[in-house]
Amino acid sequence: MTPGCVLTAAVAPRTAIAPHWLTCENRLGNQRSLVQPSHVIIGASAAVVVIGGFIFLNMSQKADADRRQRETDAKLAAIQQRADKQIEDAQAKAVQPGTAGATSQNAGATSALAREKATHDVLTEGFRLLDTRDPQKAQDAAKIFQEGIDNVDSQNTDFYHGLGRALLLTKHYQEARAAFEKGLALKPKNAELASGLGWAFWDMQDYYHAKEAWERAIANDSTNLDAWSVMAWVYLGLEDQKKAIRGFDVLLASRGGKDRTDWNNGMTMARSPNFQLNQIRSQFPLPDPKLFLTPPTTSSAPAAR
Repeated sequence: MTPGCVLTAAVAPRTAIAPHWLTCENRLGNQRSLVQPSHVIIGASAAVVVIGGFIFLNMSQKADADRRQRETDAKLAAIQQRADKQIEDAQAKAVQPGTAGATSQNAGATSALAREKATHDVLTEGFRLLDTRDPQKAQDAAKIFQEGIDNVDSQNTDFYHGLGRALLLTKHYQEARAAFEKGLALKPKNAELASGLGWAFWDMQDYYHAKEAWERAIANDSTNLDAWSVMAWVYLGLEDQKKAIRGFDVLLASRGGKDRTDWNNGMTMARSPNFQLNQIRSQFPLPDPKLFLTPPTTSSAPAAR
């Protein structure tokens, strides 16, 4: 992850892809002019083509939206159907001759297996859609993860993590924050959830609590790349050489690809005995370092834990 991408996420979130909409406008003046009848016919035909084009574009967009909705509904229905069928099969197998205790134990084991399979279906399909980085598919992923929470396992923190990431992609930052916080309430030491919460705060331009959340992620997992990919640069911007070096050490120890050159540059600056903040800011667009150290005055602050 390049620092430019990471540290400008407040303006253009790293996971967001802005759609490009084709728009056109036809302005008619009030001037009168003499025209031949053939010109009128041609002009009328052009107007029909333009109007027809608008109608076709709107119908095409609506048809595409309807198609995506049908696909999402079908996926959700298939997941629920498989879960229901697995539970039915489990219950049928449980009705076997024998003691009541053995029957009850058998039913519990097979029901757990059914839930495990349903959980696998939710995670596989949800994260497959997230991996596309497409906001439209992220909307579908959010529905699938929410379906998993509502109907499969409300205690599964992977569902909350997936839901939060999907909501970040679709720019629903407050809802993403809520999803990560619900997951952390179930598993307070989960580094991935804490790092996701950091991104939610970052996208809300609450840098103080973003830093706090990423530091929580690092405290729970000292090698968490998602958190260090931001915090190494943040510490560099705060002129905390020791922590910046530690962060770049972790990043460079990983199998980073396209970001490796940037991490090497960051490490070079962090190890420089004369590095200054203004030199860093000339290359990497950091927010004002004071924002990382001062709690915001807005309502984005998390509830006390």
